[in-house]
Amino acid sequence: MIDTRLIPKPKGTTKVIKAWGNTQDIINSIIRVDENYKSDKFDKFSLQFAGKDGLKKLWDFVKYQIEYKRDDFDKSMQLTPPALWKKKSGDCKSKTLFVNAVLRALNMPYIIRFTNYDSVKKNIKHVYTVAIIDGKELPIDTVYGVFGKEKKPVKKIDYKMAEI
Repeated sequence: MIDTRLIPKPKGTTKVIKAWGNTQDIINSIIRVDENYKSDKFDKFSLQFAGKDGLKKLWDFVKYQIEYKRDDFDKSMQLTPPALWKKKSGDCKSKTLFVNAVLRALNMPYIIRFTNYDSVKKNIKHVYTVAIIDGKELPIDTVYGVFGKEKKPVKKIDYKMAEI
């Protein structure tokens, strides 16, 4: 059983990073939120996902306890992990940030993978985490239907997050 009482309360602030941003602005925003999110209390929550089966447990938790819901057409929101948990729904960006915060707390390196599956329109449309375990990649895409697997993209851009 996951103790969600360990997830801190969100600050309750909203900040517009860029009005009418493009895909690169969204990518930059996700990376900025990812690099800057830190919470000792969230670190305590993250310890529940340590160990051999922890990543599968994390995938299950984010996939099944937080509903996938796309942002409205005119908004791109990146929720911090506490804000996502309070809302209990979010898109791939916010779910990725949640997974990343857990991996960072566990001192596990990861990649943020931005992808597209449309061979005609090649703009990035999806993002998820890839954990690095013993030098091997393990996709943690909580929108995709299978743990440890990923849909083959037409295009991908990887951002390896700095070792902690």
